[in-house]
Amino acid sequence: MKLGEMLVRDGRLTEPALQSALGFQARDGGRLGTILFEHGWVDLEALTVYLGLELGIPIATGAMLERAKRAAVRLLQPAQAFKYKCVPLVVQDRQLIAAIEDPHDFATLEALSALTGYRVLPRVAPELRVYYYIERYYGVARPARFQKFGDTPRGDEGAQSDVGLPAPPLPGLPPVPAAPIAAPGPRPRLRSVKMAKLFDDSEALELDAEDLIDSLEADAEAEAEAAPTVAPIQLSVPTVAPPPTGHPPPAPAPIPADVALR
Repeated sequence: MKLGEMLVRDGRLTEPALQSALGFQARDGGRLGTILFEHGWVDLEALTVYLGLELGIPIATGAMLERAKRAAVRLLQPAQAFKYKCVPLVVQDRQLIAAIEDPHDFATLEALSALTGYRVLPRVAPELRVYYYIERYYGVARPARFQKFGDTPRGDEGAQSDVGLPAPPLPGLPPVPAAPIAAPGPRPRLRSVKMAKLFDDSEALELDAEDLIDSLEADAEAEAEAAPTVAPIQLSVPTVAPPPTGHPPPAPAPIPADVALR
């Protein structure tokens, strides 16, 4: 379900207001959420939650952006943060949690991962709030359209949360089942009798999984080296000497009739 439809469904926006916002969007461009905030139809905290519900992405609240860590912010240059509309928040276990205006832009996520050297876990935030914190942390001026908001997009840690808001998407994996279902078929056997004497099946399988994880992490960390430039391959064509000047080229020998008819 789209952003406007969810807001109308939950009684936070009227249908006429939504249609007016869509008209402004068609005329002026920009994100629908920005237009809704510009005209006072929705506040930033509610907009953040509903953006997360629309995209299925965990959110970056104003309080989170307000407490962004210095080490994370310094991973990007000002021009990079502005280009990718990204505010790094914190580094955790070789992963960078960052507020991104469009967390479904996989090209942006790949570029940020290459720039920072971390796997990027995106959190969605309204674009006007992302621009505000890029200006605050990196000194890059916001686009003219967003300068009129002043300090309004700044997160307020002491503000009371809206109890009527739905729960935003949560990060992380699904919870571990209380009663896991065993896989069908016989238990896998170890390939080595020697290893079977040292470990039981469960321990050996756990070690195999850990080895696989280590290998995958090592491959992810290693950067691909640039291949040397190879000159284009030139195909050699034998040259035929031209006939002597002033003499016509020799006529081809006639083909016998019995050969031509074969």
